[in-house]
Amino acid sequence: MKRFIYPILFLLSIMPDSNKHLESFNAVAQAAHYTVKNIKEGLDSFQSTVIQYNQNLNQPVMKKDEAGSQSDYVQQQPEAEASNSNTEK
Repeated sequence: MKRFIYPILFLLSIMPDSNKHLESFNAVAQAAHYTVKNIKEGLDSFQSTVIQYNQNLNQPVMKKDEAGSQSDYVQQQPEAEASNSNTEK
């Protein structure tokens, strides 16, 4: 980046009304700084929103009726595991 700036600064120093041009250059540099900063903050916000949305999609959604009956829910074992557990006893 410095290699790009040095020729511009040299050209600005030999131009007439260099102060006026330097003020314009400073305004452009500040605008670029704020633009990059805003883009970065926007991308960070977008990324966090996508992550939160993805986490919400992965959580199971239960209705009020299902929440009460869930405590009575017993996961059934596959037949092969059930027969193995009966023979071990």
